[in-house]
Amino acid sequence: ALKLVFQVAKYFRPEMVLILGDWCDFYKVSAHLKDPARLDRFEDEVKESNKLLRELEQWCRGDRYYIMGNHEFRLDRYLMTHAPEIEPFVSAAELLQLRLNQWRVIPYKEHVKVGPLYVTHDIGQAGIHSTRQALRSYQDNVVIGHNHRLDYHVQGNAHGHPHVGASFGWLGDTDCIDYMHRMKAKSQWVHGFGWGRFDRKRGYVYLSPICLLYTSDAADE
Repeated sequence: ALKLVFQVAKYFRPEMVLILGDWCDFYKVSAHLKDPARLDRFEDEVKESNKLLRELEQWCRGDRYYIMGNHEFRLDRYLMTHAPEIEPFVSAAELLQLRLNQWRVIPYKEHVKVGPLYVTHDIGQAGIHSTRQALRSYQDNVVIGHNHRLDYHVQGNAHGHPHVGASFGWLGDTDCIDYMHRMKAKSQWVHGFGWGRFDRKRGYVYLSPICLLYTSDAADE
């Protein structure tokens, strides 16, 4: 899934890239119970995450925004709990070399506004209604991450002005999920990403959710 997104980025060379958070899992520093069979190390995850970010950067010819998600926040919470003295000196942004590579970092629980569009990781809700809840909270155009779903809702207001709320799926592996039934994840989560066009003259933004589909014969391509 991620390789396909990189191919799209390489072909179109977008003027702006926004990572909606949870680029990293940070499983080893989460507060959840750990499966001892998982041998992946925190150091290895950071190295791989950096490698993939550097590859993505080759194809983005403009602004880059990295919006911190609740999984990146796992590191902050771990440090605040176990090593508060060094928490101000260690961060996901530093480990991923974001500012060094010209990413604009948006802290978790905050948003960035791109023209008429708000973009954030989440507003505190997950699940099937979370995109609608974000739209209701913002009362404006909003894109969220977090819920692993591919949703697109349009809702008007008292003035008759329509606004869109969207979430663009995820790029993870359901076979690695150990905190919920995998069939639930496979049936409710969608591999995908989002594409947008910002009409600066009119001040409109046009969003397209892109669903990644596979056939059994092409699953490994």
